[in-house]
Amino acid sequence: MKALKGIKKVWDAIFDFFCGDYRAFFGVAVTIGATVCLTQIGALSALRPAGGVVLVVGVVLSFGWAIFHAAKK
Repeated sequence: MKALKGIKKVWDAIFDFFCGDYRAFFGVAVTIGATVCLTQIGALSALRPAGGVVLVVGVVLSFGWAIFHAAKK
């Protein structure tokens, strides 16, 4: 049990160093996944030109959500 707590502390320290906020991390991850789907899936080929807009809007909303949440604390 102590080993798991130690692993979690190390994971949290590494994550805080690189990203710092789970909301921003997951928001950007979902945005990148959606953008990849728009560019790779043939049925969504008509939406390929909107991929850049989806990426920018998704990242801005993710970081805005994280900043808003941090400001509320």
